[in-house]
Amino acid sequence: MNNLKSSFIILRAIALELARRLFKPVAITLGVVAVLVALGLIALVSLDVWWWLLVIPVGLIGIVLLTLLTIIGFVLERNNPVRNVEQRQRVGAFVDKLQRMAELRATPKVFLLTKIAGDIIRPRRDSYLRSVIDDTKTLKRDFDDLSKAFDTSN
Repeated sequence: MNNLKSSFIILRAIALELARRLFKPVAITLGVVAVLVALGLIALVSLDVWWWLLVIPVGLIGIVLLTLLTIIGFVLERNNPVRNVEQRQRVGAFVDKLQRMAELRATPKVFLLTKIAGDIIRPRRDSYLRSVIDDTKTLKRDFDDLSKAFDTSN
């Protein structure tokens, strides 16, 4: 039963770290878009009063999005099961590997071919293909090591 609880905590820590890494760029992008839309609406309202009819629904949508972003940010900051620096570093390294694997799956074949061709042209010890192979082989082991790091702190 304790192993199941530990596994749940680890998965939550990984999910929160991934969400944190995704949240910041999304929040910044939405903020920039909101500022540009607000500037556009101000320009339109200065041309004609009837543009206020567009400002009201767009403003309400903006308020709802800002509220959602604030709630998500608050939840991400408050629900952190990571208790110490070692756990934070291990979770971060594990999430790095997960992101590289996700990038590999989502990378178009043309770009993969380019990266692999670069490895062929410039043989290096830390090639792209070697890192993918190493990440694939060690992901399960890293998760088990992460489990041990969380078990010792409980």
